[in-house]
Amino acid sequence: MDGIYVFAIALALVALAGGLFVRYLLNYDLDEQALSQLRKQGKDLRAAHKLVFRSEFADALGASQAAETLNRDGYATVVKDGLDGRKLLLASKAMTPELRRLKAVRERMYSIVRPRRGIYEGWDIETPAGNQPSDEKT
Repeated sequence: MDGIYVFAIALALVALAGGLFVRYLLNYDLDEQALSQLRKQGKDLRAAHKLVFRSEFADALGASQAAETLNRDGYATVVKDGLDGRKLLLASKAMTPELRRLKAVRERMYSIVRPRRGIYEGWDIETPAGNQPSDEKT
């Protein structure tokens, strides 16, 4: 009987690890896909752009703590009201949108938002006032 419990626990751990690995791969593909779309739209990805990184939090405390950390990392931040009492954190920074750098930013965002009950939603290139917003979201 003990063998069945050990087997069930091992199976659950393998399923969890596999699910996390797949999610990890999918998240990285989002940055690559976004860059590909921006190239197709004719964006000059060799130049610096103001990138806006979005995260959503369960409460204001988590959003403000994350904003403080991101401010120390050189980001400009704004916390806005989201749906159902949640808070939206927008962190912006001028940078060249290179895949390697975006992957590093994604990992940094995860490390900041997850412990504060947040979800990193992705990034966008800020569009100057008067222009149509980019359809590309990651």
